[in-house]
Amino acid sequence: DYPYEFYTDLIRGIREMRPEMHVKAFTAAEYDFFAKRFKKPLEQVFRDFIDAGLGSLPGGGAEVLVERVRQELYRKKIPAERWLDVVRKAHEFG
Repeated sequence: DYPYEFYTDLIRGIREMRPEMHVKAFTAAEYDFFAKRFKKPLEQVFRDFIDAGLGSLPGGGAEVLVERVRQELYRKKIPAERWLDVVRKAHEFG
């Protein structure tokens, strides 16, 4: 278990070492995890990561957005609607 700052400092450190680098890091499911694990609003998580130098996030986790199929094949993944909520929130931040 790493503290919250480990993740933001990781991005910040990459940007300090390579300011020209575009950092594309962590999936929607991972941002959902950060918000829940560290008891922070999702908006705050995105603000913190963007302030640290996050450029974008990958689309990982969108394999199956039909909830019935997702429940059958990918039970451990976050629900499709939550994944969509996280991605929508990310888009609000650019």
